[in-house]
Amino acid sequence: MRLIEHDGKQILRRHGVDVPPSRLLEANEGPEVFPSGDILLKAQTLDGGRSKSGLVLKARSETAAEQLALLRTRIRERDMEDLILAEASMPPVREFYIAIRIGGPGQCAILMVGSEGGTDVESSARPLQIPIDPMTELYPHALLPELRKAGLPVAILGPLSRFAVQLYRVFVAEDAELIEINPLGLMGDGKLIPLDCKMEVDDSAEFRHREWMEFRSARLSKTGITALEKSAAKEKVNFVEMPGSVAVLTSGAGLGMAVVDALHDAGLSAANFIDTPAGISIESKIDVVFERARDPAVKAIAILILQTAQPLQRTMKRLLQMLDQAPPPKAMAICLIAAAGGESGMSLAEAKSELDKRGYDVVGSFDELIRSVHRLVNPVRG
Repeated sequence: MRLIEHDGKQILRRHGVDVPPSRLLEANEGPEVFPSGDILLKAQTLDGGRSKSGLVLKARSETAAEQLALLRTRIRERDMEDLILAEASMPPVREFYIAIRIGGPGQCAILMVGSEGGTDVESSARPLQIPIDPMTELYPHALLPELRKAGLPVAILGPLSRFAVQLYRVFVAEDAELIEINPLGLMGDGKLIPLDCKMEVDDSAEFRHREWMEFRSARLSKTGITALEKSAAKEKVNFVEMPGSVAVLTSGAGLGMAVVDALHDAGLSAANFIDTPAGISIESKIDVVFERARDPAVKAIAILILQTAQPLQRTMKRLLQMLDQAPPPKAMAICLIAAAGGESGMSLAEAKSELDKRGYDVVGSFDELIRSVHRLVNPVRG
């Protein structure tokens, strides 16, 4: 789940990170008057690029009402929710970039540090990337040798390394997938202050963070989603409707993306993307995909099941029961692949035989699946 800036900074504040004084303005609320005189008015959206879109305005406290009215006009024009962060303006002496995300070949946390920050950070030098070992406690002194490579002023290395460690502890504690501070402002008194915050947290960890559902971000993330997507979310199924002709069910997110791309390359289009956390039964996935397939615009269903560690027998038993009870609403192509322990209790040949008896088109490779779907959507006539 993506978080708006307000929610991200609330999390930082809760972990002892200094952030600018601010107040969240709901619809029809007036601006907060700060003693400093300068205020930043920021539209709260889950998307980026607010400054370039004119959704961040600066004002003196005495003219903030006029700027607030202008910002709300722009928000209405974009059909966005009227939610604005009024924040004390804190001009920095210098701006930096710092972020932590999951990525790289090791799929571990990566600390990213740049010597410049701001709206045009993409055009500046590529940030330094430092992989973080999840099995080792992170300390500031361990980061110093790497941070020296970023071309940073020597005087900032100590404060920045301490800030990075503090940010990493927030990252771990909050089950985050991304925390990006751009810009990170160096104040005149030497403090480092996050002047913006982009944060994404792992939905699978929601059971550890019940407070997430109280965030404004949770409400905004549900704006514009379809009834079927909402229904799937209640069953812990991550489901996204797409304007295509092939309903897709796969046993993993990576496979799902591969099928979506392969359908596109074959001149077809997926009607959905689906992913589920570990432990979610196949029933929930099939129900939502079959419901999507009832749409007249959907012409076929593609199912790709890859079993390696989990036994094929368990999945097939439930799949066959469901197909016998409620046949699919559209023609269906199935690809079954099993390896290692996947054939424990039921071989791949036995599984294909059971599906063949029921008249389903069963193939054994990715390419064959795409060709089968193509035949179902575009049958040869005459």
